Amino acid sequence: MPSTLDIEEVDLASLTEALRARLGPAVVAEELPGRTAVRDVVADRLGCSMLEAEHIVDTLVARAFVRFERGRYGRPSWHIG
Repeated sequence: MPSTLDIEEVDLASLTEALRARLGPAVVAEELPGRTAVRDVVADRLGCSMLEAEHIVDTLVARAFVRFERGRYGRPSWHIG
């Protein structure tokens, strides 16, 4: 069944604000669990498949709306916004 979501039409800035509202400014987690948390919120917010949400997370990362960093003392976190 084809999706009705046009990924190109997603407002990344608004989506990032929704992510911050739901997850806070940072998700303290290793790379994969943190990315999964972000992906799950994207899928829930947009009502899209996990695959579509993963593509959107890729775009958010590529455009620096969301970024993974190892902070002080190796503490990993995903920064939102």
